[in-house]
Amino acid sequence: NLPALGDAMDGLGVMGALVAFVALGSPRSRATGVSIVRVKASLPARAGMMRLKSVFGRDLLQFGQLQAPPNVQKTFSRLPSSSEMQEYEDTQDSDEEMEDVAEAAKGIPNWDIERFAPIESDIQENELIHLFPTFAFKTQCKKTGKERWVTQVHGRAVDKVKHKGRRRMHTVAKAFGFYPTTKDEEDLYHYRMNLFTLKAANKRSVAVDLGAGVWWGSTLRNGHFQINAQLASEVLPRHIPDYGSPSSMEFTTCPVSDGRVWSTNLFFIPPQGLSIISDIDDTIKLTQVRKSKQMFRNTFLRNFTAVDGMSDLYTYLSQQGAAFHYVSNSPWQLQPELQDFLNTTGFPAGTFHLKHLRFRLQNPRSFLINRLGLRSRNKTQNNKQIMIAKILGAFPDRKFVLVGDSGEKDPIIYSKIAEAFPAQIERIYIRRVEGDLRQQAHWNKLFSFLDSSKWCVFDDPRLVLDDMRKFLESKTATT
Repeated sequence: NLPALGDAMDGLGVMGALVAFVALGSPRSRATGVSIVRVKASLPARAGMMRLKSVFGRDLLQFGQLQAPPNVQKTFSRLPSSSEMQEYEDTQDSDEEMEDVAEAAKGIPNWDIERFAPIESDIQENELIHLFPTFAFKTQCKKTGKERWVTQVHGRAVDKVKHKGRRRMHTVAKAFGFYPTTKDEEDLYHYRMNLFTLKAANKRSVAVDLGAGVWWGSTLRNGHFQINAQLASEVLPRHIPDYGSPSSMEFTTCPVSDGRVWSTNLFFIPPQGLSIISDIDDTIKLTQVRKSKQMFRNTFLRNFTAVDGMSDLYTYLSQQGAAFHYVSNSPWQLQPELQDFLNTTGFPAGTFHLKHLRFRLQNPRSFLINRLGLRSRNKTQNNKQIMIAKILGAFPDRKFVLVGDSGEKDPIIYSKIAEAFPAQIERIYIRRVEGDLRQQAHWNKLFSFLDSSKWCVFDDPRLVLDDMRKFLESKTATT
């Protein structure tokens, strides 16, 4: 079909045309290939190639059916999936094109299974993976009507030897007054600074084993990868009811050439129940975001310290079956340290929803104060609001409690979320940070649309604990 081929070469470039030649090998793919090439002719070559892969790869590679010719397998194994057509951009750039909250309320989409295929990870010996805990939600297959669990595996691959911008960051640290002066501070400083300066491992294939199959994805230029997967309910190791607490399952990456694997938890969260969406900085962890110098020292030089009483509150809620989502403007680079903080201070395990950060140092002061994520801006506020909206959209029948602090934008974000999801938000708790002198009239105005029993600005977490006990007891009595 010469017209279609001409469209392909014009819109997709030479490499796009080569993929089109491969796809035109069978009658079925030939008909589909012409249509897709025409539709995607106006896109860049990379996007067109990814889309071709997502269509043809589903026929040839799904469910481990690797009978396709070797050249086709080789071509598809190197192409990212359609979900990765959106190139990574940092928060400052991507927020401008971000969907609004109403669109985010649709939740995480029901992805097609595109990447169920045995493929080796090509992580090198000097590279490693940070795998982040995630959740799965129940949905129904439109074609078969069977129940299935949908999840998105998220991680980051970095080079543990090569660094980017480390010397300049040391210079900036000295200027800002958070350079180490003791041996303990020095060890902690270098470890945490390395989380930011380690070079990302770009264009690496990563495979994860979820027990019922192997899914794969490719890292982007920031080292992040997201792998969409679905599991049929009957293949899970145990039955998960429609109401109650989450069930966790450990999963791993497939072994790399030297035998290494990385693991994390996948939380199967029932459609109904109670979920806690919690901020981190100055809500459960003392960061002192309002004081720049102390914020940097707490981030790079000191062991993370828990807010008194918050772990007791969260432990009680976990014992009552609540699921936890930690949503913060902290960058993903800090997730390993934040995970260790939860483990060592007694906070319940949960999923992380953090900020994407590209490490750039053209303006070090702006990077440290704003782009580090610990001090939010309006666009970052919108980013956090959308992350929360997507969680609520994935669980339309669950009830949520929002916990944050008065140091930054949590009250405004939570008030907007409560207006958008009035039936799902049961409580809003705002921890008053040190130095916040705003009077009750301010909070009454902000939450004027809510019943006074549904929100609280607190200094002592024990007040929240008592209120949640009464709330849960009343729910138990009515059911």
